[in-house]
Amino acid sequence: MNTPATKTPQEILVVVTTLPLTLDWGETPEQSTATVTLDVKLREYLLRLGFSNSQLLSIVVSLLTQGKIRVEFRNNVERITLKNVNDRMQRPQAVTLFDNFIHALSSENKDANSGTNSTQRIIVQQPKPPQYQYTPTPKR
Repeated sequence: MNTPATKTPQEILVVVTTLPLTLDWGETPEQSTATVTLDVKLREYLLRLGFSNSQLLSIVVSLLTQGKIRVEFRNNVERITLKNVNDRMQRPQAVTLFDNFIHALSSENKDANSGTNSTQRIIVQQPKPPQYQYTPTPKR
C-alpha cells in the first residue's frame, strides 16, 4: 500500500466495466470495459453526484482501500477496479487523497472565475408603488 504523497488521481488507473440494465426480459445487455484514470472517473461522478455528496467519498475510499467497488445507477451498473493492486492504500491516505483532489478542483474553479471578464452586473430595483401596478377590472 502506498503513501498519499506517491500517487495522485491522475496517476491511478482504474478499469471500469459498465453493464446496462435492461427493461425487456430475454435481452442480454452488452458490457463495455474501459481503462481511465481515477481523475476522470472522479470528475464524472462529481457531475452526477455533486461536490457535497458523501456517497462519492464512500465510493473513492472503498475503491482505494478494497481495490474494487460496484456502483449501481438507475440505468446501469459500473464495476470499478484498480488496474494496479499496489495502488491500494489505507483509509486515512485515501481520504487525504480525495480531500486534496476536491481542494485542487475547487481552486481550479476559483482561478477560472477570478478573471476580470467574470464580473457580473446585477441591478436590483424596488417594486413599483401600489398606485402604479396594474389591477384588472372585474368582468360584469
